[in-house]
Amino acid sequence: MSKQQQTNPNSLANLRPFQPGQSGNPGGTVRGVPKLKTALHKILRTPVGKRFVAATLSDRIAKKTYDLAMRGNTKMLELIWERIEGKVVQPVSLPDEEARIELAVQLLIVRSGLPPERARALVLEAATVNEGLENG
Repeated sequence: MSKQQQTNPNSLANLRPFQPGQSGNPGGTVRGVPKLKTALHKILRTPVGKRFVAATLSDRIAKKTYDLAMRGNTKMLELIWERIEGKVVQPVSLPDEEARIELAVQLLIVRSGLPPERARALVLEAATVNEGLENG
């Protein structure tokens, strides 16, 4: 039995594309629900020695996260850091052109069973076409 046969036809009848300029979530974010990031900012702005009093559930969650971080929970400390400063960008090193070609040749040999000479010729041809598209 195919997946389409299992789908309720009434659910498909209700599907309609959005009109141009119409939002798929017209209500958007519910107003009045404080964000955890905002609660963390409030906690971090509290002067040292003053007690932070949670006014909302978001404040309580953020305070618990903060307390755990201050007790040495590195996961909570990392979470706070990422919410306030953003995630640290991880550098990515790409192999040079020759290494990428060799990797593509090996993958083609393994997945298709082509002889190495034919696989290399196809990869080099594809690289040449790709280079032409990028430059032209």
